[in-house]
Amino acid sequence: MILKSIGLMSGTSMDGIDAALIETDGHGIINHIASYSLSYSDEFKLQLRDAELKVRKAKSNIASLEIVKESTELHFEAVKQLLKKANLQPNEIDLIGYHGQSLYHNPAEKITIQIGDGQLLANLTGIKVVNDFRSEDIKNGGQGAPLAPIYHRALAIKHKLYPVAFVNCGGIANISVIPDEDINKVYGYDTGPGNVLIDRYIRDKTNNEEFMDLDGKYGLQGAVNQAVLKKLIDSIKTYLTKSPPKSLDPGDLHLIKELNKLSFNDACATLESFTAYCIVNSFCGELPSKWILAGGGWNNPVITKYLKEFLLEKNQDIQVYKAEDIGLDGTYIEAEIFAYLAVRSYKELSITIPSVTGASKASYGIIQLPRTFN
Repeated sequence: MILKSIGLMSGTSMDGIDAALIETDGHGIINHIASYSLSYSDEFKLQLRDAELKVRKAKSNIASLEIVKESTELHFEAVKQLLKKANLQPNEIDLIGYHGQSLYHNPAEKITIQIGDGQLLANLTGIKVVNDFRSEDIKNGGQGAPLAPIYHRALAIKHKLYPVAFVNCGGIANISVIPDEDINKVYGYDTGPGNVLIDRYIRDKTNNEEFMDLDGKYGLQGAVNQAVLKKLIDSIKTYLTKSPPKSLDPGDLHLIKELNKLSFNDACATLESFTAYCIVNSFCGELPSKWILAGGGWNNPVITKYLKEFLLEKNQDIQVYKAEDIGLDGTYIEAEIFAYLAVRSYKELSITIPSVTGASKASYGIIQLPRTFN
C-alpha cells in the first residue's frame, strides 16, 4: 500500500523547518511530490538556543510549555503551507513524520530530547502523526542516530547508485555507506561538525547579528590556518578514531581559543575545512567510488571545496555529486527521511538498522491519532 506522508525536520542548525511530501510504500517506492521551507524569526532562533542551553545543563526536558507550543504551531504552519503548495487537503494525507527540535542527545546516559507536541500537531492538522523516533532505539542500547541510512539505502537501490556514500551536512554531519542491496552491510554514523561550529563562531563574533556564513562569503575570502586546523583535529581525534556505532550532540563540539588569533575570514575557512576533514577522515573501510552530498551545509561552497580536496588526496577516482545532480533535492532529503520512517512505523516496519545504531533490536516511532473536541 502506497501512502502519502509529510516529513518535518528542524535540525540542530535551528534555522527553520523543512517539510516534504512523498508517496511511499515504506520499502522501495518513493515519489517526491512537494516541499516547503519555513524560516524561523531571529527572535525564535534565540529562544530555541536559550532552551537548548537550559535543557543541556539540566540533562532533562525542562523546555517551557510556551516554547514547545510555539514550536509545534510553527510546524503546523509548515504543513499548511506545504498542502497549499501541493493543492491538497489534510484528508488526502495519510501521515506526518514529526521529528521535533533536538535540544540534547546523550546516548551514553540514555538521554535524547526533541521538543514538540505530536498530539497537538495531530489535533491541529487532523492527520495521524508519528513522532519520538529516537527514544526506543536509545532504550534498546542504541545511539538513536543516525536514522538516515535506511532511507539512503532505499534511494541507492531505486537509483542504482551503490556502492555509494550519502553525506548529510546539517548542524552535525553524518554519513551512510551502502555497499550493495544487502541491508546487513549498511553502516552509518555522525562524522563530526557540519555547520554547528561555523554557525556558532559567526553568532559569537557578530553578537547574533548573523547566524551563518551565508554562501561561504567569509570563508571564500580566508585561508586555512594549518596549525589551528591541527588543534581542531586533535580536539576530536578520540571521536574520529572511534569505531561506529557513534553519534554526537552539538555540545560535544567546541570552538578552541586559537581561533581568536586568526582573522575572521581565516577562522571561517579553517572551521569549514575542519568540517570537510572530519567527514573524510572519520571514514572506516574502503572509500566508495560515489559520494552524494545532501543537506543545507553543501550550500556553502567552501565546505564542498575542501571535501573534494580531502577526498582526492585519498583516491583520485572518487566521484562527488550534489543530490540535485542525480535528480534528488538535497535540501529536503532529511525531511523526506521522516516521511518515510513514519510510513515504516505505521506498517510496523523497523525505522532503524540495529547494526547502524548498535541497538539490541528494531525500534519504531509513536503514532498519535487526531482528537476532535466539541
